[in-house]
Amino acid sequence: MDDTARRAQAAREGSPFLTAKQTAYHLGIAYTTLKDLRTRGAGPKCRKHGRTWRYHIDDIEAWSAGRSIGGDQGGSNQSSGISAGIKRSGGRHG
Repeated sequence: MDDTARRAQAAREGSPFLTAKQTAYHLGIAYTTLKDLRTRGAGPKCRKHGRTWRYHIDDIEAWSAGRSIGGDQGGSNQSSGISAGIKRSGGRHG
């Protein structure tokens, strides 16, 4: 486990707030992508503590869950739409 991962783990255990770098690592996105999402108001909820932006772990998880597709969260509709699209396409061409 690298230093950033250790710091993110320690933050989750000791405090519910992660820094922007820890949050980006947790989400698997670049720090600059997270910063861009924040400036556009499209990222997870965040708070400014002093000079640094902090992200609550629950807000990070809620934002991430809200972006999920497939699985138990409506995935059957999406996959049947995909399957139906393939069937229609296959029917037209073959």
